[in-house]
Amino acid sequence: MNCISAALRFFQPTGHHDAAARRVGLQGVCDCRAVGDAEYVLKHFDNVFVGVFVVIQDDHVKQLFALCVGNRARLGCCHCLHGDRLLIWIRLSYMTMAMTTQSSKFDLQTPALLVDLDRFEANIQKMQSAVAHSGKQLRPHAKAHKCVEISRRQMKAGAVGVCVATVSEMQWLTAAGIGVLLTTPVASVVKTDRIAAMVKSGADIRVVVDHAEQARLYQDSAARAGVTIPMLVDLDIGDHRTGIPCDERAVALARKIAGSANLRFVGLQAYSVSGSHTEGTAERRTHSMSAIGQAIPIQRELLAAGLDARTLTGASTGTWDIDTIIPEVTEIQAGSYPLMDAAYRRIVGEAFAPAMTVLATVISASHPDRVTVDAGYKAFATDRPFGPEAVGLNGVRWQWGGDEHGILHLESPSHPVRLGDHIEFIPPHCDPTVNLYDRIYATRGERVVEIWLTKGH
Repeated sequence: MNCISAALRFFQPTGHHDAAARRVGLQGVCDCRAVGDAEYVLKHFDNVFVGVFVVIQDDHVKQLFALCVGNRARLGCCHCLHGDRLLIWIRLSYMTMAMTTQSSKFDLQTPALLVDLDRFEANIQKMQSAVAHSGKQLRPHAKAHKCVEISRRQMKAGAVGVCVATVSEMQWLTAAGIGVLLTTPVASVVKTDRIAAMVKSGADIRVVVDHAEQARLYQDSAARAGVTIPMLVDLDIGDHRTGIPCDERAVALARKIAGSANLRFVGLQAYSVSGSHTEGTAERRTHSMSAIGQAIPIQRELLAAGLDARTLTGASTGTWDIDTIIPEVTEIQAGSYPLMDAAYRRIVGEAFAPAMTVLATVISASHPDRVTVDAGYKAFATDRPFGPEAVGLNGVRWQWGGDEHGILHLESPSHPVRLGDHIEFIPPHCDPTVNLYDRIYATRGERVVEIWLTKGH
């Protein structure tokens, strides 16, 4: 932390910074201080340690700050408060990612969310190589991990951008300078205005729609902001969740987008939820190819009409080795492959290693046939019909024990389980499990080497 202290010593404090930090609800502040000469700070801002967050307490200073630093990815949030000081603080956040700790994972408070870096990196490289070899592009879905640092590593490996499911995910990732595709339609002027404002700020954003009214909302917001928003038509290829049917209605929607002054038609989205989770290799292949096959005539008709429908984006971790051989598919949206979970392991087998686990502690061992760990409903997603899988411990059966408790029935354990033991578990479903945590501990062997924050913290 010496670099943080050095950065803060660069400025002369005015005091009262702790009270100001509390007023804006800062969490995990490492150090902070209020600075009297705001213009001097702005003039020398580049000397400050990467990861600075600011609270601006004056409208004039806020404008100066915006002019000085623009939209640099290293910056956090700006809040205009009362007073005339510039408050600078540094905290553990996705802007100060990769903070080395070199402690043992067994020293962590449990339950704790872990990622094994060796497995994680191998998973990223395997998917990127496979997609590139197929002549397609990888746009991994960030909803699986909600972590800026993971998206950065996927981009570094060769991804063309990422997918997001929510506007908040879009905001975290565009703030980090990463291009995003919002794969979910929105139907609120509040959201379309917010997205248009992000585009105006220079963010690389694409969106999808499945209804003409959504296109109208985007057009109005884009016109007010003076921007053009790239847009895809979201196709329903069998799930009836979102998407417009693959018929003349989809063609008409694409034409409407192309004819809008502030929208740009850039392709089609065709994602099969059911295809990604169909069990059986042959069955999954048949399902996925049939589902995506519904989108291909729409793509061909639009191309023949002179519309830019070259992009056909979709696919998943469950169909990664199927959709990469469909010629018309250009973009793969797989999301879970870096982390993996018990559900996908049942579908794709050992194609990708389980890199994400939850570390728990045996907190009760009063009975010879069972133990209780400190990880229950609040530690794992519960949307699957099965529980987490113990790592390196066979012959046990999981039972949900409540909010903070999980029960392991010791039917024929492969080794003794004692009070205080640490056990790692592969979650049933990675996406909503990550959503329960605000940080991920990245490990090599038993050592925690980095801490990655999630959900824009």
